[in-house]
Amino acid sequence: YGDYYSNAQADQSTLNQIASDLIADKVDAIVAIATPTAKIMAAQTEDIPVIFAAVSDPESAGLTGIANVTGTSDALDTESIMKLITAANPNAKNIGFLYDLSQDSSTAAIASAKKYCDDNGLAYVEKNGTTTTEAQQAAEALIAAKVDAVFTPTDNTIMTAELSIYEKFAEAKIPHYAGADSFALNGAFCGYGVDYVQLGVATADIVGKVLGEGTKPADIPFEGFDNGIATVNTEICEAIGYDLASVKTAFAPYCT
Repeated sequence: YGDYYSNAQADQSTLNQIASDLIADKVDAIVAIATPTAKIMAAQTEDIPVIFAAVSDPESAGLTGIANVTGTSDALDTESIMKLITAANPNAKNIGFLYDLSQDSSTAAIASAKKYCDDNGLAYVEKNGTTTTEAQQAAEALIAAKVDAVFTPTDNTIMTAELSIYEKFAEAKIPHYAGADSFALNGAFCGYGVDYVQLGVATADIVGKVLGEGTKPADIPFEGFDNGIATVNTEICEAIGYDLASVKTAFAPYCT
């Protein structure tokens, strides 16, 4: 087997080059992780099976109804993560939304978060960024707006920028909630969403069906998963002045 593990570091031109190389090598299948990667790989080939993983909204991303494409979705239960925010801080009234407008993974989740705020009398402030520098500026703007918490969906741009912004939020005592455990590993207060170990196994099972059993991707509907896993960064929890035991108690009704 060749070594076909590649990481484009969220660079689109690199993604296109990786796709060209894989197609030229006539690989048997392409496993594309996250929405931007999946969209580019699917657009580059109609012949090689493309099995996407961790795509938040396959339909909005245009990844359904394609003969050679299927995979797994990490669609976010936005209402539950909003409940975590108010469970940890019942006095939270002003929520910041930090995301990349160009990320398909953020569209539905932000719309759902806005509806939750509207239905529950919460104010919100939106700030966007398409680069790490813009994400830093957006984070500073949210801090200046004195939001009580910040929410980011499974947004790849902000996840990449997290290492550059988490200290700003920690110093301002603002918890950052996001749609995947990777955010918490990079410094956000809480990452919430699907069990990515389970998602990875299911993605591998699909690859097995396609390559081992000869099942056509078109005959395998994309697979979603229950949310419910919360990952708390304990250092950030302490830095923003939250008590971990109290957070666990507050979160208990809504997650694992």
